[in-house]
Amino acid sequence: MRDRRGHRHRLSRPARAEEPADLRQLRRDARLVP
Repeated sequence: MRDRRGHRHRLSRPARAEEPADLRQLRRDARLVP
C-alpha cells in the first residue's frame, strides 16, 4: 500500500494511517444517505 506521497508504508506504519480518510468518506456518505 502507498500513502498520499506515493511511498510504500513501512512495517512501523501500517495502512491504519489511511483509516481516518476512509472513515471521513463513510461519514460523508452516511450524511447523504440517512
